[in-house]
Formats: sequence, C-alpha cells, structure tokens
Amino acid sequence: MTNERERFLQYLEDERQRLDPNVSNYEGSVWDAVGQFAWGFTDQALVGSLGVADAVNKAYKGDAADTWEEMIAGGLGSQAGSWEELSDWAKGGYAAGAALGQIPSFWMGGMFTQGLIKGAGKALVSCTAIILLLLNVVRLRTYLVRLYVASLFVLIVSLYLASVLLLLRHLRLLRLGLHLQS
Repeated sequence: MTNERERFLQYLEDERQRLDPNVSNYEGSVWDAVGQFAWGFTDQALVGSLGVADAVNKAYKGDAADTWEEMIAGGLGSQAGSWEELSDWAKGGYAAGAALGQIPSFWMGGMFTQGLIKGAGKALVSCTAIILLLLNVVRLRTYLVRLYVASLFVLIVSLYLASVLLLLRHLRLLRLGLHLQS
C-alpha cells in the first residue's frame, strides 16, 4: 500500500510539472549564481540599458527574441528568464552582481553630475558677465542720454543767450539810431 501511495504521489508531482512548466525540482547550482552575477553586474554597470533592450526585443519578437541576459548568463551555464523562474542560487548571484554593478554607474553618474555642475557654473558666470556688461552699457547709455540732454540744454541756453544778445545789440543800435536822428 505504501508503494502504491508513493507511486500515486509521484504521478501527481509529474502531472503538476507537466501542466505547469514553471514548477520544477531544480534547486540551482553555483553556475547559476555566477551567470546571474555576471548578468546583474553588466546590466547595472550599463545603467540598465541592456535590460531595457531585452524588454523592447521581447515586446517585438516575443519568446523568440535573443536577449542579452541569455547571452551573458546563459553563456556561463546559468538560467535566464523571469525572476520567478530563477533558482535561489541565480537570484542570489543576480542580487550580488546588481549591487556591485551599481558602483560604476554611481561613478559615471558622479562624473556626469560634476560635468553638469561645472558647465552650469560656467554658463552662470558667462550669463552674469553678460548681464553686468549690459548693465554697464545701460549705465553708459544713461550717461550718454544725460550728456545728450545736458548738451541740448547748453545748446538751447546758448541759442537763447545769443538771441538775447542779438536783441540787445539790435535795441542798442536802434537807440543809437534814434540818438543820431535827434
């Protein structure tokens, strides 16, 4: 009876695996950890661009798509696939590889941010210099306008004084002319 029970349980397990291909007794190996470590490190070191490329490739080609994960992890004898399909060894390898793979991306991000801040600083200094130059031009323009207004004032006053002098001279000549006639 025990033998029949074991055969029946084995039959149930075989049927379950046949009906649901994601369920397996595969517990993984060190090579799963090594392959997924390499995949996780490479993907994260390249700021996730390979994972994005795989997702786009799978969206267009479906399961027939050749993915970077299959090339990198599968090339080292590891499993490749969705997280649920991976063994515990593969999940551990991916987690460690992804953690270490982020270090170069942080370094690249730091260099990018440093360059961005330096560039923004230089642009800010240039803009400030241009603004100060424009302010000086405006100030100079203000001085030029003031000088123009002052010179117009001097010209008007000079013309007024000249006309007054001419008028006085004319009046003097008239007065002299009146004296001469009398």
